[in-house]
Amino acid sequence: MFLFVIIQPNSSKSEFYVLHDNKLKIKIKSPPVDGKANEALIDLIAKTFKIKKRQVEITRGHTDKFKTLLIRDDDIQSIEDKLLELLNSITS
Repeated sequence: MFLFVIIQPNSSKSEFYVLHDNKLKIKIKSPPVDGKANEALIDLIAKTFKIKKRQVEITRGHTDKFKTLLIRDDDIQSIEDKLLELLNSITS
């Protein structure tokens, strides 16, 4: 499953947001230095979706705020359900 996100590193805390144009924005505490923000992003996605870090890969945007993530899981329906739950929780 591919997930397109916008990242904001150096935030006061790591959290998810939905922007006015329905794009998923993820604030990351870590700075964008030596891949630390990318590592923190992978950690956050893995914890949120309850999967292993090795199941999350940044396929585009390693040095950009616009990123494409590949989430690998045998149960894609579970990932989609968790994503919908997350989106509902941050928009309500």
